[in-house]
Amino acid sequence: MDFPKKKPQSDTNTRDDVLHKTLFRAVKKFYSQECCNTRHVFAHSKNQESQILQKIDQVCKARFASLFSEAEIEEAAPLELLALDKKQLAEFPLNDFFMAKLMVASISARMIMKKYIGKYEVRKVYVKYYNVLNKYSYGKLVNLLTLKPFQTVFKEFLTSSEFAQMLREDKTLKKHQDLYKAKAQEFLETIGQMEAG
Repeated sequence: MDFPKKKPQSDTNTRDDVLHKTLFRAVKKFYSQECCNTRHVFAHSKNQESQILQKIDQVCKARFASLFSEAEIEEAAPLELLALDKKQLAEFPLNDFFMAKLMVASISARMIMKKYIGKYEVRKVYVKYYNVLNKYSYGKLVNLLTLKPFQTVFKEFLTSSEFAQMLREDKTLKKHQDLYKAKAQEFLETIGQMEAG
């Protein structure tokens, strides 16, 4: 399996680590705006928190409908149930669709999900994503890419028309549009190999 390689480069903006983190920030920006209509999510009340988690559920159902069976989507716990105790939440199956929703919630609503880091697999997706963003290393990147929920979310984003639009319009991405396009393709090939193997 070929992971995106580290290559020494002189221009800071085109170093692999910078390209990787910029793509991960792009997926965060996209889902934060898609799910919460803002880049920075702060829920000030339980009601607001519940509304944000419901919206993330809706977005995931719409975006991932073709990737999961109807039964898998319907049997997954609603995200707002994270506020319940572990026993109640454990009555729902821990399926791939629920894990993809946890990934999107961790990416788009960081401050909300931080409260639930000890619950029901939240730590697994939350910590691996933010380790790459905040404490980048090649090993942490590989660790994140092996996580199936991240593969689902990242692949869906990189193949979307919204990502193509961001490449053209985002001030950071459009400066090195061809490099980001190539790096996205590299990630997609790596994820494809993992799914096949």
